[in-house]
Amino acid sequence: MPPTAREAAPYRDFYEAVADDPQVAVLDAECEGMCYFFAHLYRERFGEFPVTGSGISRESCSNATGWAS
Repeated sequence: MPPTAREAAPYRDFYEAVADDPQVAVLDAECEGMCYFFAHLYRERFGEFPVTGSGISRESCSNATGWAS
């Protein structure tokens, strides 16, 4: 499940570590939850997910057009 505001600290720690030394970055750092961080903050405050109407998905490999071979 994507992080709530209370659960964001580990992501910030990872960000700061990579900012200090890019060599510690890894390809699959399990940070996909950060794509939804602000949507979850909105839900916590207003009780529902924001409706953006963009149709953009942040799920890995869900963009069939973008990943077409």
